[in-house]
Amino acid sequence: MRKRDRTPKTYTRLTHPLVRDSRDAPFRRATWEEALDRTARGLTAARGAFGMFSCARATNEMNYVAQKFARVVMGTHNVDSCNRTCHAPSVAGLSAAFGSGGGTSSYEEIEHTDVIVMWGSNARFAHPIFFQHVLKGIRGGARMYAVDPRRTSTAEWAESWLGPNVGTDIPLAHAVGREIIHAGLANEAFIERATTGYDDYKALVEPWTLSLAEKVTGVPAAAIRELAHAYARAERAQLCWTLGITEHHNGTDNVRALINLSLLTGHVGRYGSGLQPLRGQNNVQGGGDMGAIPNRLPGFQDVLDPEVRRKFETAWDTVVEPHHGLTLTEMFEAMDEGTLRAVYCIGENPAQSEADAEQAVRRLRALDFLVVQDIFLTKTA
Repeated sequence: MRKRDRTPKTYTRLTHPLVRDSRDAPFRRATWEEALDRTARGLTAARGAFGMFSCARATNEMNYVAQKFARVVMGTHNVDSCNRTCHAPSVAGLSAAFGSGGGTSSYEEIEHTDVIVMWGSNARFAHPIFFQHVLKGIRGGARMYAVDPRRTSTAEWAESWLGPNVGTDIPLAHAVGREIIHAGLANEAFIERATTGYDDYKALVEPWTLSLAEKVTGVPAAAIRELAHAYARAERAQLCWTLGITEHHNGTDNVRALINLSLLTGHVGRYGSGLQPLRGQNNVQGGGDMGAIPNRLPGFQDVLDPEVRRKFETAWDTVVEPHHGLTLTEMFEAMDEGTLRAVYCIGENPAQSEADAEQAVRRLRALDFLVVQDIFLTKTA
């Protein structure tokens, strides 16, 4: 059996522009003046058939400039990145409930809460900075519950670990909700004042008894009851989730099931109580907030809203088209159809990250013009 090579890989940092003199020619070093001139000429020729790939690892400022370049300079809403793709279920659920696609609490608040629920999130490994705030909360007396099919390094810090069968998050959440209602722990005052559809929700979760949930999810009924009572009885509670909730075909429904628990108990809109959707990369939320998505302008403002468009047209001195742009998937399909002929890719690496990498490479190679802005010579470059 061959030993795994654990020698650290090194990546050479790019320090100057590289250009090709023809499609099959190798890269050569170029001056900034030459590279910028060729970029300007290539993109000008592709006006009307252009797409922008922005980046969830880039700063807010970079994402803002990228989407503004696409809309003001190139006249298109064809701007997208994994800002949207990995966070879309959370945006859909949170926007429907609260009118905004972001979390409701700051990281600092988790240090001052009483109960922390980490659902589908291995934040100890994937979000180490955030988890430092979690640890401060635990050391301050907060109890943490981990809900994940795997017993992760996050679960090692939990008071209780619930390991549901894969794909059973909704039955588990519904069983928690039903137990809260039947135990008389629902926040009736908050529900009356701030929510709608409570009777429909009660009817939805009613079939999910603790015994049925145990059979479906594999989580012991006693553990489900303990989580329900701890979350509902807490003065302040934080409910956090990551890609274990969103990366499903029914990701939006998963998110809504968790949001309903916060609305049922009133654990939202107060200091120390709220919802924390943790993203797949470091600036997914910022990229979306800055408008680097095809259907939203900065601040998650709808492209189709005439008042919103008028505001941006005045500020940017341009015409903002009244339709959505193409998503990443649609842009790749448009490459095949020949209706998208140039791409400006900032920080993304679709030749490696797309599900069908071979197809992505073939489509990228067929473009008339491709610009990659990155600090390394990626596979896409």
